[in-house]
Amino acid sequence: MPTPEFAEEGRPTRPVGNALEPVSSTWADDGWTEALGAQGVLGIFAGHDHTNDYCVESHALPALCYAGYAGVGAYGAPVERRLRVIELQGLGKPRPAIWTWKRVEPSEEGQEGRTIDVQRLV
Repeated sequence: MPTPEFAEEGRPTRPVGNALEPVSSTWADDGWTEALGAQGVLGIFAGHDHTNDYCVESHALPALCYAGYAGVGAYGAPVERRLRVIELQGLGKPRPAIWTWKRVEPSEEGQEGRTIDVQRLV
């Protein structure tokens, strides 16, 4: 489930991906996201809101990303099914990186899925 920070305005960067419904999170600010960032966590990845599939960076917090629209028959806008791929590079080194993108389900059997929204988070 997304944290309240997924819904905050005024971030230093624009979200990459779709924000097609309001964020459904617990609205209590318990400091959990800030605590994870202080411990070196680089990203938080969530599901729950079926038609949101965006990522947003923050300089003070871990990157925040939705997983994608992977369900069959889920509610929401008619979008192609997709899933988020996460690639971690250089963990344990001074400047690790997180790359992420989504793979879209092919529209016909035998076709290859498309890659969309490639983004370096950290």
